[in-house]
Amino acid sequence: MRLRPSCPHRYSLADQIVQVGHACLEAGKVSELPDSPCHLVVVTVANEIQLLTAVENAERYGICFYVFNEPDGDMGNIAACSQPVIGQQRRVFRRFPLWDHKKNCSP
Repeated sequence: MRLRPSCPHRYSLADQIVQVGHACLEAGKVSELPDSPCHLVVVTVANEIQLLTAVENAERYGICFYVFNEPDGDMGNIAACSQPVIGQQRRVFRRFPLWDHKKNCSP
């Protein structure tokens, strides 16, 4: 099973780690715990529009998400975390690049 948060990349490394953590924490409050260990895979999108589009597309395949809206500094929707996914559902995420702190962080 995979748990997949997404995070726009215009923020610092520290901000991105915190936002992904918030999204996972909140998703964990409403998601059923899997029976077996799951993987945490972080993928990236360029901005809030792409984040919400990715969530909408995945939801068409029955994958539920928690979208984290950062209340500080009018940052908006900046991270999302899916329910744990298995099998064919994992294919929904194939087109997204994995998060890379060297490429995805502001200076």
